[in-house]
Amino acid sequence: MRTYARRPPRSAWGCAMLAGLCLMSFACSRDSCAPTPAAQPSKEAATSSRAQPPADPAAVSGTVRFRGVAPAARRLRMSADPYCEKANPGGVKRRDVIAAGDGGLANVFVFIKSGVQGTYAPPAEQVRIDQHNCNYVPVVSGAMVGQPVAIHNSDATLHNVHAMPRLSRGFNAAMPRRGMTIVRKFTAPEVLIRIKCDVHPWMETFVGVTTNPFYAVTGQDGRFSISGLPPGDYVVAAVHPKLGQTESRVSLLPGAHRSLDLEFVKP
Repeated sequence: MRTYARRPPRSAWGCAMLAGLCLMSFACSRDSCAPTPAAQPSKEAATSSRAQPPADPAAVSGTVRFRGVAPAARRLRMSADPYCEKANPGGVKRRDVIAAGDGGLANVFVFIKSGVQGTYAPPAEQVRIDQHNCNYVPVVSGAMVGQPVAIHNSDATLHNVHAMPRLSRGFNAAMPRRGMTIVRKFTAPEVLIRIKCDVHPWMETFVGVTTNPFYAVTGQDGRFSISGLPPGDYVVAAVHPKLGQTESRVSLLPGAHRSLDLEFVKP
């Protein structure tokens, strides 16, 4: 005759489980079973890496030049939008490479590519880009990561602002009315970010986004100046929307003002 082990009554199982839970609760209260929250950085640690203005700042300035044969100007066809055609009587010729008589190259973004120590807070001041007479103004501008970039529509026609960064989130916003402004921020450094208008394919502008304020855009004469630098060894880079990048090294002593010329060569 088979015999079977007697199972304890349900009430006994319930009591055993309750006792186990009580023991676990007691152990957790003594030994803190909950995950230990991650330590938060102190305010002192958060600000210790913030760069301070140098006591004796240095500067670097110079000229970016183009050597070679510049591409011929091309006529923009604006007849698809009567407003754009009327705003530009006689038509518009676009020169992608604008060089002065001595080779000074316009619309070059010059920045400190490496060597800057510490962190810099972005300014609250907006970088302004305008859509005026169916063209972006300026062609090249600069901003810091997190700095507001305001894009305005001065035209009484539809534009759309289509930003195409690789490292930040892109955006594509319609601007159908004169007087409209949109404000966006880029979250990662990138040189250069192209912004175009899908309605008017000739319209484009470029923004250099950096983590520090040490950058400049060359004028019509190709000149640039970057000041307020701490002493150190730096790589200075120059980026043109159509010609690419060139760079050079420079060492700055306290209070020094170094001259540096950069060159783009196209056979």
